[in-house]
Amino acid sequence: MKIQDIPTYQEFYNLLEIICKSAVELLHASASSIYLKEGDEVVMHAAYGYSENLIHIARYNLGEGITGWIAEGNELFANSKKEISKHGHHLGKYDREIWKNGDTDCYSIIGVPLHIGNDIYGLIKVENKIEDGICSKFIEEDLERLKIFLFALSNAIQQNKEIMSALGKFIVFVLMPFKDEYSNVYDCIIQAAEKADMICARADEEPTIGKISTKIYDSISKADIIVSLMTERNPNVFYETGYAHAINKPTIHLAEDASEIPFNLKDYGHVVYDPNKKLKELREELVKYFEIIRQNILHKPYERGRITHMSRNTVNR
Repeated sequence: MKIQDIPTYQEFYNLLEIICKSAVELLHASASSIYLKEGDEVVMHAAYGYSENLIHIARYNLGEGITGWIAEGNELFANSKKEISKHGHHLGKYDREIWKNGDTDCYSIIGVPLHIGNDIYGLIKVENKIEDGICSKFIEEDLERLKIFLFALSNAIQQNKEIMSALGKFIVFVLMPFKDEYSNVYDCIIQAAEKADMICARADEEPTIGKISTKIYDSISKADIIVSLMTERNPNVFYETGYAHAINKPTIHLAEDASEIPFNLKDYGHVVYDPNKKLKELREELVKYFEIIRQNILHKPYERGRITHMSRNTVNR
């Protein structure tokens, strides 16, 4: 898989919004939302037909509320506010924010888990059926239509390796000299990315047609997080890191010795590691950084790559 082929998160969110809109049109409804799993939670990633203020904010633990209950593999079918409120898992946690104008409320709803293969990746909710401008009720055929729609969508996604790889995952791109002596450091970065459920890549891992520099710049632009190995003051790494800074990519700098850090980069946070010791500490530190950056980006989904660089320094190990 080439990192350049992975959809950007903006493209991914556009796709989710299209799915929400398609579900609304399919069932003659007024609103729809998609939640995706993030660890032990499900988080709203897209919405159509009502306020989008809760995208990446509304979240439930698995099993919490009707939404968390659907994410465990259950289906919801209700046609009145009373029926919804009497559901054993109903909380109404974000009702006020979603229907904030007070003139509209949720009175009919269908909720179905999003399966891709044998795994549940999240759920979709479709709310408030409208026919000829009049509030109506969902019927069993509506539930079946939505399930058929999602089944076809799941099959299409499974055929697209790039979307499957990118689904819910961040991309970590590594800038470093391609030398055997740093292979253990790169292995450590890969392990940290895998532990954080992210994709890790380096420029020399795929055959290149054309200029290698163009591939590297494309990969930096595509990535969510950059890890730069500053050890030995490699001019190529410095130049590529400068490009990452220029386009405001969240960047984590690694170095064996703080004295190797140029003056102009002293203001940026680094992880200083000891190559003669086990790199478990480095791996754990990177996982912390990855999680912090993930949360920062998820709270600013339409500003990916525009958050400030990490500023927390670590002691020499």
